[in-house]
Amino acid sequence: IRGLLVPKKIGVLLPTRYRPSIFKRMLESWKANSVCSDLIVGLQNDDENLDEYKKILAEEPAVLSVTLGNIGLAAKYNKLYERFPDYEAYALLNDDHLFRTPEWDKLIMARLISLKKRDGHGLHILYWKDGWMDDAMPSGFCTKELLEIIKKPCFDEYISHVFIDNMYQMMIGYSDIGHYIPEIYIEHMHVARDKAKADKNYTDHFKSLNSDYEGFVKWMKEKAEDIITQIIERK
Repeated sequence: IRGLLVPKKIGVLLPTRYRPSIFKRMLESWKANSVCSDLIVGLQNDDENLDEYKKILAEEPAVLSVTLGNIGLAAKYNKLYERFPDYEAYALLNDDHLFRTPEWDKLIMARLISLKKRDGHGLHILYWKDGWMDDAMPSGFCTKELLEIIKKPCFDEYISHVFIDNMYQMMIGYSDIGHYIPEIYIEHMHVARDKAKADKNYTDHFKSLNSDYEGFVKWMKEKAEDIITQIIERK
């Protein structure tokens, strides 16, 4: 039985909507390759596919799920974290990810233990090969210790969807807490790399690009320096 004797250390926060078949593909890859993570799914209450999602999840008692309102992706990540705040680390993923590396979560926890032993703190952002940006852009993955400083996984008062990873990149760039792990492959099957067909999720993503960019710039002016200073002082 998957992970029966392994304490769950990582919470995989995964909002999904409109895509039950793609979600099921992701779910199968997580089940096949995970040993010490919990999958925490955020459904959307007005999704016309909600019943289909619930049917899938009814057969997966190990998967945690919450039904949320029609709010932005960043806000959904925060809501899921609020409901499940007790993991040692969190991965912020989407239903168009596929877990390719066996025991990816065990590898990450081993790296976190090594880093804490070396650095004397647990303020880390880890990222991996994703078949899209790879080492050029961090995926959203942070430790509980870091979340005690930044308070929540995403700054949803500034952005709704786009630039979540850019905010993590800013924290990495100025506080030196980022670690790329190329041996872990969690593939991002994104339309921008011709790995998916265009749909409402991607359309909404691109529609929010301009407003989220403005929010990102505002975050850099109003919030980034204070957060980065706190991280550096805590290290």
